[in-house]
Amino acid sequence: MKKLITLIEAIEKVDTSKYSNIKWEGSASSDKINSSLLAEINAAANAADITVTISTANSGHRTTTSSGHLSRHKTGEAVDISRINGTGWSSKEDAKSKNILSQIESFVKKLSNAGYKINSESGNIKSVLYFGFPEHNDHIHVSSKSDEVSSDLSIDDLPSSPEEYAQNFMINLIAKPAKQIFGLNESKQRRVMKDIEKIKKLLK
Repeated sequence: MKKLITLIEAIEKVDTSKYSNIKWEGSASSDKINSSLLAEINAAANAADITVTISTANSGHRTTTSSGHLSRHKTGEAVDISRINGTGWSSKEDAKSKNILSQIESFVKKLSNAGYKINSESGNIKSVLYFGFPEHNDHIHVSSKSDEVSSDLSIDDLPSSPEEYAQNFMINLIAKPAKQIFGLNESKQRRVMKDIEKIKKLLK
């Protein structure tokens, strides 16, 4: 009962200012949504260095799933993401042609690392549905019946090279003062570091 009460409290009206890596379309931001779900989506997007656009939450979504069960959308426990960095897609091939496939895969991997089951929702507390799941080739469905935020989303993948390790070290080193002085979040800090590297290469 205590768990249920906590989850009910987590499903609340959206405060969009809390989620710097999430954008909104239509009436989605006016719906009541599981705040833990949004926090994990935002953290996964930040870790993947992207922004995601939530186009559908509760409003406008059908009440039942194709299997006849009550949709998690209607209980505030699911959202649909239709754009990555402002770009939508109609299929996996379309996403590849628009150069956003790798970003989509990275985002889904971050969620998977945090316990989201890929392309399987029934019986799972957390789920992410996308390419290969019926009727989900043009968007990413993310759902969670949990009121807890996974700590795994704050851990990036291991660096693939000494240069990447050094870059991550520098980002972590400047993160706190940069945020205080310039108001930069981690995603923007990473972009600044990448721009610095590009400039250094041009000057060689």
